[in-house]
Amino acid sequence: MIDAFLDELSNSGDLTEDHLERLHTVCAKNQQRFIDAVCETKLVTEGQALQALGRLYAIPMAHDIGVDLEMGPGLDALEKDFATHISRRFLKTYCMVPVIRPDETPLIVLNDPGELNIVDDVVKMTGIGEYGLALAEKSKIIMIINMLY
Repeated sequence: MIDAFLDELSNSGDLTEDHLERLHTVCAKNQQRFIDAVCETKLVTEGQALQALGRLYAIPMAHDIGVDLEMGPGLDALEKDFATHISRRFLKTYCMVPVIRPDETPLIVLNDPGELNIVDDVVKMTGIGEYGLALAEKSKIIMIINMLY
């Protein structure tokens, strides 16, 4: 998995062999959250890491599918009923949030696609049926969680 992730990152063409070797070492030490490990090196931005993980897992970035996660009128329409079923701490720990709007397919926005098993738990807790997945930066997910609670 590490090699596939680094291959996706290297497709951007901005990383040298030394950079890739350093990233491989960092990822090998922190296999749970590749995105945090590579961002700490400052060789790759969170956006670049998310794009690479998105290609690897075939999950789009939220902004690429027209989901605006910035503060504004669009976020005011989010349903908040699920908040009684899922704790704020749980969502922040796994850095994901259900984005549920009236008359739209619910979307689970997450920061690390390696946490897909936790998505199943969120779906069960919220009782949603069909849903989509999207990736977003950690800061945007935390902002939405704070707004919803």
